[in-house]
Parts: sequence; C-alpha cells; structure tokens
Amino acid sequence: TIFMVVKVFISSNQTEFSEERKFLYDELNKDSFFNETIKLYVFEEDKASSLPSDEVFINEIEQSDIYIGLIGQHYGNIYKDGISATEYEYNAYTSKKHDDYFFIYKCDTRDEKSQAFLDRIRPLNKYKNFTTKEELLNEVKKSY
Repeated sequence: TIFMVVKVFISSNQTEFSEERKFLYDELNKDSFFNETIKLYVFEEDKASSLPSDEVFINEIEQSDIYIGLIGQHYGNIYKDGISATEYEYNAYTSKKHDDYFFIYKCDTRDEKSQAFLDRIRPLNKYKNFTTKEELLNEVKKSY
C-alpha cells in the first residue's frame, strides 16, 4: 500500500515542552502507521541543516501540511515583532494554510502573553486539552 506522506510541524515553547516534543517525535516515529504516513518536524531533531535556524524553520513551515501548536504556562522568549517563536511560526503557517491544531496544557495559571495568544487562537482553531505527555500523544493520534 502506498500512503501519501504528510509533513507535520510541531511548534511550542521548546523549554516548557522539551519532554513532550521528544516523546511525540519518538512515539510517532515508532508507530508503524504514523511512521509511514507522516514526516514529523521538531526543530531540535533537525541535525542536518547548515542554514541559520530561522531560515530552517520558516522553510519547514512553508513545506508542512499540518501545524501542531502546544500552549502552556509560559509564552517563551520573544523572537521577532514582539512575539514568541511559536506565535511567529503560527502566523507564518496560517498566512498560507489552515490545517492547524492546538493542544493546550491544562494549568491553573498562564502568563499574560500565553493567555492572549490562547484567546486569539481559541475561536479560530481546533484544540484539545491535555495534562500528560501520554494524553497529548493520544489526542495527536486521534486528530490525524
């Protein structure tokens, strides 16, 4: 059987979600169905490129079929235009495509910019809540 390979870009605060990002990458690549049907892009797993990092991820976003964003408690470092890399990547993706999914970490408090980003995307996007990396993996698999 021949499957169409779908490119999936995972975007989040890398520090806050380092464990979840690695877990998603490893588990989806181990899964025979997902391994044959998706090519997952997680920035820290890209060892091959010699281009500057922002050129790499913008290029990857433009080539991706699906954008997955994780929102948690911390907005992250300001990247460009006064926004985080996650919001910048989301803006770049949605300027051309609209197959995006958000997974929102259930927590009691969020910093102001995370809450503002969440308020902005919530009415426009499909999203699910999660508390554990296993729950996140299951929600990602169900959304595919």
